[in-house]
Amino acid sequence: MKNIKNNKNNKNYYGVIKYISYFIILLIIMYIFQLKLDPNRHISYHCIIRNFLILSVILLVINKKINILTAILIVLIVEIIIEIFHQYGYNLDPYDYKVINFYRWSDTLWNSKTVRIMDTYTEGKHDCNPHIHVKDTIIPKYKWICDQGKITENSSVLEIGCGNGEFLNYLKDVVKCKNIVGITLSPDQQKFLSNKGYTIILSSIWDLDKSLYNKFDAIILNGSTEHFLNITDNDDKYNKMFDIINKCLNKNSKSKRVIITCIHFHRNFSSYELFQLYLLERTYGGNYPSNINTYVDIAKNYNMSLIKQENRTMDYYIWARKIWWNVLYGLREPNTFINSTIDIPIFLSNDPYYTQKILHIFFQTWSWQFDVPFFPMLSYDDTPPVYHEWLVFEKK
Repeated sequence: MKNIKNNKNNKNYYGVIKYISYFIILLIIMYIFQLKLDPNRHISYHCIIRNFLILSVILLVINKKINILTAILIVLIVEIIIEIFHQYGYNLDPYDYKVINFYRWSDTLWNSKTVRIMDTYTEGKHDCNPHIHVKDTIIPKYKWICDQGKITENSSVLEIGCGNGEFLNYLKDVVKCKNIVGITLSPDQQKFLSNKGYTIILSSIWDLDKSLYNKFDAIILNGSTEHFLNITDNDDKYNKMFDIINKCLNKNSKSKRVIITCIHFHRNFSSYELFQLYLLERTYGGNYPSNINTYVDIAKNYNMSLIKQENRTMDYYIWARKIWWNVLYGLREPNTFINSTIDIPIFLSNDPYYTQKILHIFFQTWSWQFDVPFFPMLSYDDTPPVYHEWLVFEKK
């Protein structure tokens, strides 16, 4: 009997060791996979925990240690705990990881010829006309920016949030501007644009090197400010944004213009709209200023005055609707379809918020925010929850 008991204990002991070994191997595999996917940036610990947990419960279900319902419950509980911590500002990953990850997997679709015609990640100058092709609205917007920014071939220009370099291309090829610097969070975008000969700095706006101070005649923030703040930050942090912008402007410049195209809140929200905003934040990262006066009032502290303002909410809505359909049209191209079939599941499975991204696509939350309410009974009032503005500031 004693031998039987010892054998049973040994069997249980080796069983525990076996499962611990499995878990360690799974953890190593997930870590290597994350490292391979994202070698130059932060590894998502949220993804490692979630994927490790999913693989572990699958292993336990296969070996009949727990049932499927218990497995699902374990995963949900851990996700809820992580989400609660996130809501209170305690994140497993840096706030900019969502921004980087979103643009990485969206670039997979963006490379199709159909979508590349649109040429940018932000809206063009539609002038509220939905019948203009998107490709015909981008150059007029860039011309507007250069006119308002007093940008010439002799200007020094800094674009904070340069994306894939569409505006930089315009500055170089059309304006013939020689002194151009781009800032991006994405290692892929930095590599892509550096190979084209541009000066690209991998940084967030909060970590800009002091070597950029007092150098630029014009500073452009084309749709990038929405990613600067975390959801737990308040508007006071924009003081630091304008402080950095102010330091980068050349004190001896004759123009000293700052162009900001930005989204901002303008009213309260219903519970349904708060859910939509939650999906937006988890998909794209960032936050919006509480109203347009946030930028205007803070800019005054740095001796900058608002000299031009245009409401472009409808332009952004038109662009947001068209980009969605063009992305779908792009899937008709064999290379794009094959790459998307392979890449998108990989990115989603290694994204901390893949569930929210799927819901975001289903609810079309990006275009929703610029539209009048589709379900009036679920909305706060009959206006879009956010506005999109083009702002021009001049430092005296």
